[in-house]
Formats: sequence, structure tokens, C-alpha cells
Amino acid sequence: VSTQSTWGTYQPVCQNCKNAYNASEGEGGQPLILECQHTFCEPCVKKSIKDSNVVCPKCSKRTAVPPQGTVALRHNYALSELNQVDEEVLQRQPTCAVLDAMGATCPVCMEEYFPPKLPYLLRCGHSACDRCLRSMVKSRRSTKICCPVCNVDHDLSVQEEVSVNVALKRAVDTVLAFKRKSKET
Repeated sequence: VSTQSTWGTYQPVCQNCKNAYNASEGEGGQPLILECQHTFCEPCVKKSIKDSNVVCPKCSKRTAVPPQGTVALRHNYALSELNQVDEEVLQRQPTCAVLDAMGATCPVCMEEYFPPKLPYLLRCGHSACDRCLRSMVKSRRSTKICCPVCNVDHDLSVQEEVSVNVALKRAVDTVLAFKRKSKET
């Protein structure tokens, strides 16, 4: 995930077109996840369709376009819901406060995705931290869990059901790098 830091603000942008993600149609559009786990805005995904497949702009891996079109691809809801943060907030607030202001928090425990806590992406497109997912598996004594946001069933023993939300992790890592750099200067 690239970031935009112009006019004193920070927010994740599409790696391909550099437009900020948003939850509505139009410029930027919703962040969609390809099978290779790369995330791009919906307009870039649509431009990358060749022979009923999306060709990843980063790694060239192909993702089949579902019969319903790109709207049926997995959405990276956590990334589209991140709030824009002013550079002043980035500089003056503690890291946890910045991540909280961005909305980079687990919907279960409400804690920030702060290392070593990783955001994991469920097949439905929602994310939760690794600790909460492990806790859900342990309490149910099963690898079958229900998404804490939309209640869709997932079997975590199936590799395609869960993966690190790389795009959200990069957004958090970018904030952490900014905070480290600002301490050095």
C-alpha cells in the first residue's frame, strides 16, 4: 500500500494509480483483493481484465473474474474504512492513538494492529487480529468460525479462508516508519 501525504494528510492509496481508496464508486474506488493477495482499487482492477481474468498489475498472476463481475471479488473492507489522518496527528500523537484514529483496529478486541499483532483477512473481506482468531478457534474447539463482522462461516483449516491482510499491514507499517523517522529528526 502506498500512501498519500500531501496537503498535510495521510491515507492509503492504490499502488497502481495512486488514488485514495474509498467505499464508493468512482476515482479510487473500493480496494479489491486478487488471488495473489495484492490489493488495488476497483477501476484499476477493471482496467487489468484480459480474457475473463484480472492480470495483477504487480506480479502478473491471473485471477478469474467471477460471473457477477469485479463486484464479486473480495473487498478489503478494513483498508477502505481507514480514516484519513492529518500529518499533525501523525507527528504529535502516540503511535497507538494514530492507529486508533485511522481505524486500524481489530473489530473483536478493539486493539490497534500494532506489532506483533497482525491483521488477518477472512475470505469475506473483513479482518481480525491473529490473537482473536486463535481465541475464537480455541473457544469453539474447532477451526470453523463465524466472521465477527458479517457472520459468514469460515473454516480456518482451509488456506484460502484466511491470510495476512498485507495491504492493511503495509498501511500500519508506513505509519510506524513515519513515527520512527520523525523521532530521528
